[in-house]
Amino acid sequence: MLKYFIKCFIINLLIVCCLSCAEKHKRTFNIDTALLPYVNMWINDTHAMRQMSIEFIDNASYAGQCSKWTTWSSDDMNYVTYYEIHINKQWYSGANNIQRKQVLYHELAHCVLDKGHNDSMIALDFIMCPKSIMNTHEFGPILAVNCFEKYFEYYINEILGR
Repeated sequence: MLKYFIKCFIINLLIVCCLSCAEKHKRTFNIDTALLPYVNMWINDTHAMRQMSIEFIDNASYAGQCSKWTTWSSDDMNYVTYYEIHINKQWYSGANNIQRKQVLYHELAHCVLDKGHNDSMIALDFIMCPKSIMNTHEFGPILAVNCFEKYFEYYINEILGR
């Protein structure tokens, strides 16, 4: 009986030590204030959002990128998926507001709606436009105005599957 008691005591002691000494990994979420207006527009247009960080990165080879990773959370005692969007600071400084919105919407569609790329093209009023904002490449200044801005409602409906 004494052996059983000692065994239970040691097991409980180990559990308490492991739980109390375990390093807590609390993920903080940050949205850069310059990007917040676009995020608010996204929420207003799509009514969809996840907790994530959206921040600038220096000297990236891309305009924007959504990253997702899953890790074990000792707080939740479960696997947790984290989402993060990086926007190239140099690209952003040279882009117009419509291009910025298109790239943010593209990356948010990856992270929030789990959308993949779609490089199809479509003729909209005799202009060849990307069929989806999920095109691999950002639209650039001409397509941003002539396609994304002009047919914005079409693009929102397309990514929402309407």
